[in-house]
Amino acid sequence: MVLIAGGYGLVSYLFPKETGRFPFFVLVFLADIYLFRSIRNDLKKSRAPVRRWITGLYWSPLILIGIMTVFPVLFPELPIPDIPRIYIPGFIFAAYAFKLVAVLFLWMGDGIFLVRRLIPGGRAFSATWAVYSGSRRKMIRNSGMAAAAVLFSGLTWGMISGAYRFRLSRIDLRYGHLPGSFEGFKIVQISDLHLGSWAFPGKLEEVVRLIMKEMPDLIVFTGDLVNDRTREAEGFGTILSGLRAPFGVYAILGNHDYGDYARWASSEEKAKNMQELQDFYNQVGWKLLRNEYTILEKDGGQMALIGSENWGALSRFPKYGDLSLATERMEQVPFSILLTHDPTHWDLHVIRHTRVIDLTLSGHTHGFQFGIEYEGLSWSPARLLYKHWGGLYHENHTASNRSIDLYVNRGLGHLGYPGRVGILPEITVFQLFT
Repeated sequence: MVLIAGGYGLVSYLFPKETGRFPFFVLVFLADIYLFRSIRNDLKKSRAPVRRWITGLYWSPLILIGIMTVFPVLFPELPIPDIPRIYIPGFIFAAYAFKLVAVLFLWMGDGIFLVRRLIPGGRAFSATWAVYSGSRRKMIRNSGMAAAAVLFSGLTWGMISGAYRFRLSRIDLRYGHLPGSFEGFKIVQISDLHLGSWAFPGKLEEVVRLIMKEMPDLIVFTGDLVNDRTREAEGFGTILSGLRAPFGVYAILGNHDYGDYARWASSEEKAKNMQELQDFYNQVGWKLLRNEYTILEKDGGQMALIGSENWGALSRFPKYGDLSLATERMEQVPFSILLTHDPTHWDLHVIRHTRVIDLTLSGHTHGFQFGIEYEGLSWSPARLLYKHWGGLYHENHTASNRSIDLYVNRGLGHLGYPGRVGILPEITVFQLFT
């Protein structure tokens, strides 16, 4: 307790803005000690060089967390090379996923032993039971280490192989009221680029080639261009300007695009960041829709394309979207498409809105970058937070009782963990038919 109190005092004095993270560090440190005590006896059987190497590797994630917390505070303007900036957090995430699973199994084994010790007569266990209990705890511990190793291996493979295994999803949609001139109209949706997390810009060039090979009529981007600041997009403008379509390239803002998660010296600096984002979209030739709409016309037929600002049901996400404002004075058209970043907007507002919107395109969830999608089986931890987390959904519009659709793109980029396991980065190709 003295050590923890002293550590808190030191952090409060040197890094007062980081004191909110201190309880997290304490929990991580205690879990590390708990697990290390369990494997220490095994380490004693190893040769000294091996023991030192394993010990250093074991404690390196905690040391890296401390460095990554302190370094930006001490050197806020010093750039960090992309590879370590992106993959060190990935290593930390995979390492603590391993440790968390191992600790849970250890708790299970110790918990069983504790319960046995507390039952009446528990202190009079025979020598045979003591041996049996020790072997049971060791079996549970070894099972936990094996499960943790499998998870760590999967997460590591997801960083090496999964992050840039782009998946083309082809979705045919039929609407009886679609204007005949839009028969076969092809739309490509991408979402959640998170350019600040791309270690290899050449991979984005591959995305552009895949999209242009589809010869889409319209390309839409459903938000989260960057992680925190517009400057993360520097160097990607030339690549993204290669996306072109006869009816244009349209984009909306995601929750990460507003700069709400960055620390700014002033409100003017934050406003400048947003202006730079708008300038970037102008530079690459994408039209940014901010609570507004545009009418697409083809051979006398019309379609509305509506772009909402971010609106998320969870309290930590901004609520700038205004569907009524976005459709204000919008003429009656037979078919409409809405771009809105967060799929909770559809469930809570779009379905209940007075105006019928036939197709809504969203992103945001990334499918948690982890899950299973194989031959009709689809599961991700994302479904614990989001009713609609990936793929195509249908509901009836409240006022008209007309069936309307939502598609949640699983995203192209990644955030935090620089990889994907089971839920691959997605390019969605829609084709509309009557």
